[in-house]
Amino acid sequence: MASNHLNPLRNFKLVLFEQFHAAANTRGRTGFISQNLMGIDVWSRKSASGVRLYSKNATEWSDRLPDLVEAFAALRTDFILDGELCLCDDRGRPIFRALHAEMRQDRPDVSRMAFFAFDMLFQNKVDLRSLAFTERQKDLKRLCGHGHVACLYLVETFPEGGPSA
Repeated sequence: MASNHLNPLRNFKLVLFEQFHAAANTRGRTGFISQNLMGIDVWSRKSASGVRLYSKNATEWSDRLPDLVEAFAALRTDFILDGELCLCDDRGRPIFRALHAEMRQDRPDVSRMAFFAFDMLFQNKVDLRSLAFTERQKDLKRLCGHGHVACLYLVETFPEGGPSA
């Protein structure tokens, strides 16, 4: 096996892993909290080369989830989204065990899956991470609000302490 410095795919995955964790740390910005949805953390990237889906450990799921890739391709902007993939019951509640069972299939059925977006990290090749979290949320809300992707939902955040505080 080639060493890491000679394996561009391995290097890409290492960089992606580091960027994912650095980006994921923006989710917990002081002063804002959001619900844990009991899904799988996923990074969705759309660029000129297509749509790619990655788990937080940099496993690429694009080939296993072609229907989600096709859905994200319908969006008119390039992006990197930090979110959570969930499988929902008939009432819209995430079912963690069912999601993991489905993801063990060669070709998971995504008809009941939803991508809940927490943050938009890049848009049209612009790194948004230096913007305030609330500003990125506005951009993400616009992206999710167009309704081009039926399985894409915005995770609303609220000031620390919750909605009743």
